[in-house]
Amino acid sequence: MLKNQLTATDYKLLKSVENYMLGVSSDYNVADLIYNRTGLRNAINMLQNPVSEQDELVLEQNRKILELQYVCQTTITSGINVGENHYSLNTFDQINISALGLQAQGGTSVLYHADGELCRLYTPQEFLPIVQSATAHIMYHTTYFNCLKMQVRNMETKEEVENVVYGMELNEEETRLSKKIGM
Repeated sequence: MLKNQLTATDYKLLKSVENYMLGVSSDYNVADLIYNRTGLRNAINMLQNPVSEQDELVLEQNRKILELQYVCQTTITSGINVGENHYSLNTFDQINISALGLQAQGGTSVLYHADGELCRLYTPQEFLPIVQSATAHIMYHTTYFNCLKMQVRNMETKEEVENVVYGMELNEEETRLSKKIGM
């Protein structure tokens, strides 16, 4: 029964991955989809190879971290607003912005585009705020995710882990760490 439930979600996952690769939003809540599929796989594995309570906690921690990682990546790739324009930050966008940012730092105008707009020539003064905003956005969410992941790893019950959501406040220890690294 669990294997059939897992198989029933294959299409949704494949369609979501396809949309992600194309830079198109998914029709499905992919974080929930990944979390539920991981839970099904864990349940199947536990039936096939019973595990201790400690192992169940580790499985739940890993499951939650996968969910949080997806939300982090989705948050990053959803992009930034600079002025009146929105800029997506999928992998290709990040590479382009980074490379063009080097040219703009050297004083060269660059061709780029906001979402839904035609390419245009940006002066270095116009483009560098986009680079800075994108970099800050990526660094913030990457650092936040890593601190939240540490927090999940230090939790002692499955119930604590299940209640973690992306965007929640970090606990005191992770807050101190995030301040040390400038988050």
